[in-house]
Amino acid sequence: QTVEEHYKRCVTGRWGAAARLEQKWAEWMVASEEVGVVGHGWSSRRRRRRAREAEFRVRDDEDGAAHDAGMGR
Repeated sequence: QTVEEHYKRCVTGRWGAAARLEQKWAEWMVASEEVGVVGHGWSSRRRRRRAREAEFRVRDDEDGAAHDAGMGR
């Protein structure tokens, strides 16, 4: 789904929106990989929280794609 959103943005020439999505996806990938690292206690909770927050940012950006399409912004 993220790849499709990125493709749509590139095809329509919305390079800034595509770059933001790339950055948010990269943040999510890093955070999700950190969750897989063996660890207990505070650091593992923090990693999971960062991964969850990064995922929400990516989803919010995908959901907000309609606003980027020129609907009064």
